[in-house]
Amino acid sequence: MLQWQPPSSYSGSLYYRLRTKKPGGNWFVFRDVSAPNFLRSGINLAGTHYFQVQACDSWNQCSYSSVHSLSVLSPPPVPDAVAGLSVSKTQLNYGDSVKISWRKPGNISDTTYYDVYITKPGAQPGLPDEHFLWHDNFRATELTRNEIYRRGATKVGIVPCNVLNQCGPLREVSFTVGGTLPQPTFTRNKSVIRQGEQVTFNWSLHPYYKDTVGYTLYQHSQGTTRKIAGPLAATVQSFTHTLNEVGSSTFYLEMCNTYGECNNKSLTALTVRATPVITHAAVTQLAVNKSDITYGEHVALSWQRPAGYDENSGLVFDVYVTKPSPNPDEADIRFLWRDNHPSLTLTRGPNYRRGTIKVEVVPCQAEQCGLSRSVSYTLSGNTLPAATQFTVKQNTVFAGNGFDFNWQFPEFFQEAVTTQLWVKAPEQTALQEYQVNAPLHAPGQYTFYLQYCDQKAPTICNDYLSHPVTATVKPIKVTNLRVDKANINYGDSVTISWNKPNGYTGALTYDVYITKPSSEPGQPDQRFLWQRALTDTQVVRGPNYRRGQIGVEIHPCLPDGSCGEVTTTQYTLDGTILPDAIQFTSEKPEYYLNESVSFNWQMPEFFKEPITTQLWMTSPGSQTISLYTPGTGLTQKGTYTFYLQTCLTNYSTVCSKQRSTATSVVVSDNAALLKVEDLTVSANDIVYGESVTLSWKKPSVYQQDMVYDVYITKPSQYAGEPEQRFLWQDNYTDTSLERGPNFRRGTIKVEVQPCTLSGQCGQLTEVAFQLTDSHLPTVTFEPLPERVFTHQTVTLQWQIHEFFQEHVSYTLYVKSPGQQQLTMLGEFDSRTEQSRFQYQFTDAGEYTFSVQACDKKTNGTICSILESSELVANAEPLRLTLSVENGNLQWTDVAQISHYLLEVADCTQGCTSGEVLNWQNIPLSGAQSHYDASKVTGLSAYRVKACFSDTICSGWSNQVLHDPNARLLTGKIAEFNIISSLVRIRIKGDTCKRTENGQFWTLDLLTPAGSVTYNLLKTAHSQDRALVFSLPTCQTDRDQPIIELYQDY
Repeated sequence: MLQWQPPSSYSGSLYYRLRTKKPGGNWFVFRDVSAPNFLRSGINLAGTHYFQVQACDSWNQCSYSSVHSLSVLSPPPVPDAVAGLSVSKTQLNYGDSVKISWRKPGNISDTTYYDVYITKPGAQPGLPDEHFLWHDNFRATELTRNEIYRRGATKVGIVPCNVLNQCGPLREVSFTVGGTLPQPTFTRNKSVIRQGEQVTFNWSLHPYYKDTVGYTLYQHSQGTTRKIAGPLAATVQSFTHTLNEVGSSTFYLEMCNTYGECNNKSLTALTVRATPVITHAAVTQLAVNKSDITYGEHVALSWQRPAGYDENSGLVFDVYVTKPSPNPDEADIRFLWRDNHPSLTLTRGPNYRRGTIKVEVVPCQAEQCGLSRSVSYTLSGNTLPAATQFTVKQNTVFAGNGFDFNWQFPEFFQEAVTTQLWVKAPEQTALQEYQVNAPLHAPGQYTFYLQYCDQKAPTICNDYLSHPVTATVKPIKVTNLRVDKANINYGDSVTISWNKPNGYTGALTYDVYITKPSSEPGQPDQRFLWQRALTDTQVVRGPNYRRGQIGVEIHPCLPDGSCGEVTTTQYTLDGTILPDAIQFTSEKPEYYLNESVSFNWQMPEFFKEPITTQLWMTSPGSQTISLYTPGTGLTQKGTYTFYLQTCLTNYSTVCSKQRSTATSVVVSDNAALLKVEDLTVSANDIVYGESVTLSWKKPSVYQQDMVYDVYITKPSQYAGEPEQRFLWQDNYTDTSLERGPNFRRGTIKVEVQPCTLSGQCGQLTEVAFQLTDSHLPTVTFEPLPERVFTHQTVTLQWQIHEFFQEHVSYTLYVKSPGQQQLTMLGEFDSRTEQSRFQYQFTDAGEYTFSVQACDKKTNGTICSILESSELVANAEPLRLTLSVENGNLQWTDVAQISHYLLEVADCTQGCTSGEVLNWQNIPLSGAQSHYDASKVTGLSAYRVKACFSDTICSGWSNQVLHDPNARLLTGKIAEFNIISSLVRIRIKGDTCKRTENGQFWTLDLLTPAGSVTYNLLKTAHSQDRALVFSLPTCQTDRDQPIIELYQDY
């Protein structure tokens, strides 16, 4: 760069002219410039170059400066690689230094510069090597790299460069770092603390060491080294530790990298001393002399003072015991057993708590206590300790009483136990369970045992068989049992009395048993309990009617119902005259002439002996007594007196008195005494719908013809109302009759009364039968029309039977098309509502109707079977089709239709899709299905619907256009493109519109092609508008079978 200063004495405009002289050459001008500087480049000729600048004004007046010279040297060569490259050592420990040395390249004689490169392993495993320029343009040939911490092989590269920054090839040398890791800096914040206080350790690593490491902290105390922290992450460089060990502890910090290399932790040793504190102190060498014991044994406990304390430290000890609860499934019990115990030993016992017992010893000083230390022992065994006492409170009791006992367990035995008394009865070897004061009845000596078992698992018990007690039971028996008479006659009573058992003062009742001969010959005697729980010692038995010896047994009984030994006595009944019957009457007081008489009689209440009877009588007007043969008709009018005499079957000479029992009857020819005979019913129990046959016989004593009145009494069909009785048959001439089918639930009573032909009627005779059934009879529907349609309403009617008049509720259901479940339509009470329902078919398909009847008298528990009443109807869709031909409108003829609605709209001025038409009704006659529109003038639109009633109708049919003056169009057929015969059209020249614009007329284009029958719009023909059918219309290349219709006028 050439630079100069403008002349200071000139202020005008200047330019500068540069000239030069090369080595061995002359001066020449080479550049004019306006600025006071110029860069001369591209000088490639070695030697001395001269430069001079000339300042010139605008009139080319110039002056030269002084001459400036520049020496240009020849360029040096590109260096070769350095020689003799080496390191002072190839194996280094962490933190070592190394010297790198080399020699200048042999082809360079002048100044040489060196670029020094380092390539070392990545700072973490898996990372790429790090490569960087360590020194740039370094001039010396020796270099030292200090404090090296990067593990692994490091390469040093030297590149020589000349003064022109032309560089030679790279040459490298390497060294390896490894071995023991460098020691971290390790410090503590305190060297002396109190027991339980905290000491904080800090550490750091040399900043050049970048490998990932972990730290572990160790404590050596009382001869044991243990880890207290770690491994800790490299980012953790402090740790706070609570020191509970009294005395000096040495701490070490170990540092390891991911390659398994570690520092020498012994070189990091730090000592911390802890002085004793009672709140952190604990006894040592706590022991028990026996770890397993049985019931009643003792154990000895011993321990040593905490470290740092002696016998002069004033220590005492609190001793806690934790033992199992005496009750199963409850928590252990912990309590202070000894408070301020002064010595180092203690005895505990005798022990009676099964399980593991834990003893805790806590050192205390000046009302402060230290840490707990514990030892345990276990009490186990197969047998609980024996009771210290087991006695019976009373040695002797009467039968029926029980025993109570005293027992006591060892003083310290507090286990939850279950107790069971066992007893061995007199002359028995087996044991039975015994409850305190449970009555014992067998006299003799009893042996008792007390068994108790704990409630923990496994259950163990005492050896109960080794400690028995005995007691005696005395018998209970009445004394001096007696009767006041040993022999008695029929009807006599006896007094039975006895005394209470000797020496018994408790409450007693008495059961009295009687044994007497059977009333049936040859059968064993009858023994039965006659009196139960008498409280008195005397009882009267009578009157007596059983012949023979009567045995009496007295059983004394305790309040618990158990009884003592029996005492017996007896007396004898051997009389010769039987007692009279206490009731003797004829079946009725008056009989018809020649009718036989029947009697009823009754012996005294307690008389059960087998007897034979004889009837004696005196005829009207006579006192002579004669034997009456039962079944014999009485042939005289008047009063008869009859007598009843009874005799023992086994002792025919023992009889009642002949005339002591009498009754009288009157005989006459009054027809009111007559009644039918052998009235029967064919079945006593029937079900709904069954019939019964009634039959009877004419009164045998009446010889002339008779007729019969038959009455029926049956339950009301309504709950809580009285029965219904009515004359069913009047002057019936036959003697058998069928009634049915029957549909009244309950008992039906039939009464038959005979009547003479003169109108006199006799007595009523009745018989009954019962109707019961688990179901009501089947309900049936009245048939529906053969075809039904949607929108049609039908009347559903049902009944059970014309004779069924029970009070029931009907529940009507329907299953509509597509449904799986029944839907209830309604409930109907037969007393207040008719069995009918109006139903409208809304959808096409199969309908299933069902109805169930339930008896209101049984609160709905008796019902008919729902499935048996099904009625199926298939509703057809109602689709009305309207068409016009030759001026005659015709539409679908639907059966069961009430009427049709036909409507017309005027289209003479045009009808478009978006227009609301003015529809008018056309009166029709009844259900006619056609209409003559030939006389209607102008274009009109028509529609029709079918109505089942004034309010229920089908939807409107299709709409048709009709103009009676329209003609058949045959022209312009070539322009038709017909795909479907049923399409919609648009007029030529109209724009393409969408179907949502409204409803359009449907046209039927009939084949063959070349003729299309259609009632064309008259106005369209008159204006010569061509009809063009174009498919497709709005969507290119897509056929549409329906095209919109537009009517443009």
